[in-house]
Amino acid sequence: MKNLNELFVLLKENPIVLLPITFITVLFLNHYLASKVLLVTKAKKLMTEVNDRSSHKTPVPPFGGVSFFLVLMLLFAGLIAVGLDPTTGFLIIGISFIFISGIKDDLMASSAVMKLVTQFFGAALIIFLPELQFDSLHGAFGINSIPEWGFIIFKFYCVLFIINSFNLIDGIDGLSSTIGIIVSASLLPIFWFSGNELLGVVCLGIIAMLISFMRFNFSSGKFKMFMGDGGSLTLGYVLSFLILKAASIGDALPFAESWLPNNVALFILVFFFLPTLDTFRVIVIRLREGRKVYVADRNHLHHVMIDAGLSHKQATATLGLVNVLFILAYLFLDQYLTNLGMNLVVISFYFLSVVVLRVIHTSTRMSKKEKTNWKAQLGIALRSFLP
Repeated sequence: MKNLNELFVLLKENPIVLLPITFITVLFLNHYLASKVLLVTKAKKLMTEVNDRSSHKTPVPPFGGVSFFLVLMLLFAGLIAVGLDPTTGFLIIGISFIFISGIKDDLMASSAVMKLVTQFFGAALIIFLPELQFDSLHGAFGINSIPEWGFIIFKFYCVLFIINSFNLIDGIDGLSSTIGIIVSASLLPIFWFSGNELLGVVCLGIIAMLISFMRFNFSSGKFKMFMGDGGSLTLGYVLSFLILKAASIGDALPFAESWLPNNVALFILVFFFLPTLDTFRVIVIRLREGRKVYVADRNHLHHVMIDAGLSHKQATATLGLVNVLFILAYLFLDQYLTNLGMNLVVISFYFLSVVVLRVIHTSTRMSKKEKTNWKAQLGIALRSFLP
């Protein structure tokens, strides 16, 4: 026992040693667990049925989230033993509830109310944690200090938004995993250079887990598997905790490092660009058409890409590349522009993305109705913005 305690102390004092250990361990552990889950689900014929919104043509097991849950439990338990704040144990409880809610929905449809109640409970378990307390957004969209009750509501909304936006965008092969990798890779240096190295290790573990899962998600044969609601909701919940923790860091980053973001709260809207844009866009479309916001449709970003003729891999690669380029452009411009200037850059990019998606969607729809060249389709699409 003494030797084990000494090992934990050594790892806490030298967290960089944990990076390769965590990456390799999680990579192979998730692959092993996912293969066993796949074997059981196929034997029991637990499959996702094909419907009019499905992006697949044959039944596929939607239980990739089972391996996510087990890996995340082991990852957080191990890091708590090394020195991660013990209050993170509340996160483990929340993960359990969110996972159960998601896996139940994968087995049999759950009501939107029941899922929302579970998410409220999960959010309540983490938003009051000492490490997630902050009272300023440091000028993101002109917002600085907010009353304490305002930040409680804000954090509740953020957790629910991140969980559900991740669930909404999980519609084609590899997209949720790609976004999860981008988000985790963006958070890793923020945690590492602010003295939260063990949370950086968590981010690397998530990256390894998702890379391992993509082997199954992109498979076109008997090894194909979806992460399902159990996976997307659980992943979204863990990332909501990490994102709020990053927002709470505030001015703790060493801004002498020019490549680090000066405004972490604003930077969150950059690396979480795709889920944020997709969720707001879909909600606006559904409200405008007089439909309930929780009723599924084919208006998501990935549906626009697929309908335009891209394959799953092409759509995922395109959307992921756009998000990465946005991150790189933000970090470059952040060295030269003021906080106000960076706010305008972020708003402009979101607005431009809405315009581009509208053009693509309209031109695709027109091309299916009548045979016109791309110039005519582009003209029709642009005129659709005029009153």
